[in-house]
Amino acid sequence: MELLFAAIAAFAVIFVLFVVLLFIASRYQKVGPNEALIISGRGQMRVDPTTGQKERVGYRIVKGGGTVVWPVVERAERLSLEVMTLEVETPRVYSSQGVALTVDGIAQVKVRSDEISIATSAEQFLSKSTEEIKQVALQTLEGHLRGIVGTLSVEEIYKDRDRFAQRVQEVSAGDMANMGLGIISFTIKDIKDDQGVQKAAYDAEVNKQKAAAELAYPLQQNKTNQEVKAEEVQVEVIAKKKQIEVQEQEVARREKELEATIRKPAEAERYRIQTIADGNKYQAVTTAGGQAEATRVIGQSEADANKARGLAQADVIRAQGLAEADANKARGLAEADVIQAQGFAEAEAMKRKADAWLQYNQAAIIQQLIEALPKVAAAIAEPLSKTERIVVISNGSDGSGAGASKVSQDVANIIAQVPATVEALTGVDLIATIKDLPHVKSSRPDETEKS
Repeated sequence: MELLFAAIAAFAVIFVLFVVLLFIASRYQKVGPNEALIISGRGQMRVDPTTGQKERVGYRIVKGGGTVVWPVVERAERLSLEVMTLEVETPRVYSSQGVALTVDGIAQVKVRSDEISIATSAEQFLSKSTEEIKQVALQTLEGHLRGIVGTLSVEEIYKDRDRFAQRVQEVSAGDMANMGLGIISFTIKDIKDDQGVQKAAYDAEVNKQKAAAELAYPLQQNKTNQEVKAEEVQVEVIAKKKQIEVQEQEVARREKELEATIRKPAEAERYRIQTIADGNKYQAVTTAGGQAEATRVIGQSEADANKARGLAQADVIRAQGLAEADANKARGLAEADVIQAQGFAEAEAMKRKADAWLQYNQAAIIQQLIEALPKVAAAIAEPLSKTERIVVISNGSDGSGAGASKVSQDVANIIAQVPATVEALTGVDLIATIKDLPHVKSSRPDETEKS
C-alpha cells in the first residue's frame, strides 16, 4: 500500500513538472536579430541617458534572443528593426529664384538599435504597421526637402546634388531621432523643372564644354607635343644616366681590379719588405748595440793596456832618448872637433895655395891654363868619339870645303871657341894675356907702334 502511494506521488510530481515545463515552453518567445520584443506589465529599473539617474519603467525590451512571457501579468509585442525604403517626391517646389522644381529622392530609414530609440519608437509606433511608420517618416522627409529647396538656387541644386542630399539628411536627422528612427542614406533621384531652366543650363554647359573642347584641342596638342618632347628628353637623360652608371660601374670594377691586382699585392709586398727591414733594423740595432758595448769594453781595456804600455814605452823612450842624446852629444863634439881640424887644415892649405898663387907670375898662370886646354878639348871631342856614323851633306858652295875637310874645319872652329868659353867661365882672356907676355910684345914691334 505504501509502495503504491509512493508511486502515485512520484507520478504526480513528474506530471506536474511536465505540465510546468510545457507551460513555460508555450510562453517562451524567441526574438530575432531584426526585431525587438516589447514586454509590458511588469516594471523594471533603467538608467535615464539624459539625467544619468535610475528610473522605473513598466516594460522591458528584448533584442535578439528569447524570454518567457508570463500570462495574465505580461503582454508581448514585436517592433521591426529592418530597413524601410522611402521614395520621397516633392511636386512643384519653388527654389529661391521662384523656379518650380520637382525633386525626387530615395531614403533608407530604420528604427535605431539602441534601447532608448527602441523605447521611443515603441511609444509612437508599437501599435502601427510598417507601412504606417514609413508614411510618417516619408512626410517628415518631404517637408524638410521642400524647405531646403526653397533656400537654394537652381544652379546650386543642379551642380552639387551630394551637398543638397547631405543637407536634407542633416536637417531631418533631429526629427527622425525624436521618433527613434535613423536615416541611413538619402540620395537625390531626379530634378525636373517646368520652365526649361535645366535644359537651358544644360545647353549652356554643353556649349561651354564644346567651346572648351575646341579650344582645348590645339592646347592639348601643344601640351602633348611638349610632353612628348619632355619624355624624349627624359628618356635621353635616363639613357645618359644609365650610361654614366655603367661607366661608374666599370670604373669601380677597374678600381677594384686595380686594388686586387696591384695595390693590395704592392701593399703586401711593401708590408713584407717593411717588416723585414724593421726586423733587420732591430737586429742591426741590437747587434750594433751589443757590438758597441763590446767594442767599448774592449776599447776601454785596450786603452787601459795601451796607456800602461805607453807609459812604459815613454819611460823606455825617454831613457833611450837621454842615452842617444848623450851619445849624439859626444859624437857631435867629436865630429865638431874633426870638422874643425879639417877646416883648419883646409884653410891652412888654401892659405898656402893662395900664397903660392900670389907667388905665381903670369907665365905660371898661363902655363896652368895651357895645361888644362887638352882636357877641355878632350871633353869637347868626347861626344864625337862616341858617334858611329856621320853623314855630311854639303856641296862646298860657301868655300868652306866639303866632305872630311868640312868635318875637320868644324872641329877646329869648335876648338877655336875654347878661349871665349874660358873667358865666359873664368873671366880670363887667354888671347889678351898671351899678347901681353913680354916676349910676345918684343917679337911684334910693328904692331905695338901701330897701336
